[in-house]
Amino acid sequence: MRIAYVIAITPALAWPIGTILADEEVSWKERACLRMPEPNDVGGVKFSVDGKQILAFGHAAIVIWNVEEAKELHRINTRDMGSVMGSLTSDGKKVFLVDYGKFFAFYDLKSKQEEKRRQLNDDKIYDHYHVVALSPHEKMIAVGGETHTATLLDAKTLKEIGKLEGHFPVCKLAFTPDNKSLVTIPLPNVHVGKAPRSEEGNIIVWDIAKRERRLTLELHTAKYMVDSFTISSDSKLLATASGGEEAIRIWDLTTGKETDRFYLNSRHPNSGTQVAGLSFSPDSKLLAVAGTFPHQLVLIDMKTSHFVCKFEELFDKRSHGPRIGSVAFSPDGKLLAVGCSDKTVRLFEIKRRMDEKENKEKEK
Repeated sequence: MRIAYVIAITPALAWPIGTILADEEVSWKERACLRMPEPNDVGGVKFSVDGKQILAFGHAAIVIWNVEEAKELHRINTRDMGSVMGSLTSDGKKVFLVDYGKFFAFYDLKSKQEEKRRQLNDDKIYDHYHVVALSPHEKMIAVGGETHTATLLDAKTLKEIGKLEGHFPVCKLAFTPDNKSLVTIPLPNVHVGKAPRSEEGNIIVWDIAKRERRLTLELHTAKYMVDSFTISSDSKLLATASGGEEAIRIWDLTTGKETDRFYLNSRHPNSGTQVAGLSFSPDSKLLAVAGTFPHQLVLIDMKTSHFVCKFEELFDKRSHGPRIGSVAFSPDGKLLAVGCSDKTVRLFEIKRRMDEKENKEKEK
């Protein structure tokens, strides 16, 4: 396992905008700045499957834009619903809405009506805390919570089709892009259910077809909550970030072994550094990391474990610029979306010299 220190940049050490910092040259430029309606700080950003639309959710609204024209297409008022998150279905016609602890539903963008709404707190199997995920092929919904069980539902009928039992209370979960596994991340310092204390804090990867545990990722940091995580598009890598530990860990989802570890702030290990967002590029060569303290956005080369780009322009010299809530690469890897606390979604064009060389060789 490699351990790399990705040093947080202080104003005195800041590189000029767009400077190349490592082996694989990367450049960027801002393509568009999309604005959310008041009073919405951006809590999350997600591209559609075809990359033509982008969705952002805030405190009181979900907004969808056309990426090419930077034009608003749809707006869903969620002020009366609670803290609602959303993601577009693969056909771009519906939004999967989730309010943890309350409900999930599909929202038809044409009729502007909810479909298949399920109240979570009305069902004893979900207990009091709930996390929900829709599978990439949109055939299953996973629901986890304070109990030792994650429940699988049929996305069409909402009937239960399976249970995954024997782990700690779940605070986060996600399907792998190949639809074969479910990753569950535990709540820290909470012991409920059948899982032994020796596994407290461990991340579990479940085989969905067999309804059984496939891997156990030994995190050994039960007192720290995993603030952010992301899975590579080939379902081979998992990146996790724990604010209290101030580390980003890279896991091999084939073996369950930790392969890399990055520290955002090696000079001040108790500085309170937190990671708000992580996103792999589609080819898994780059990892976008958004930090809330200190405020920063960087790209890390997964091969060399080095900085390849720092987005210095987002912040003023005192590091009091907008807080970044989330990051997401477009399906083709050419755009990076950044959701900020100043109610904006910024789209950056990402260019790599190696990609340009390969394109020129193909043209010849």
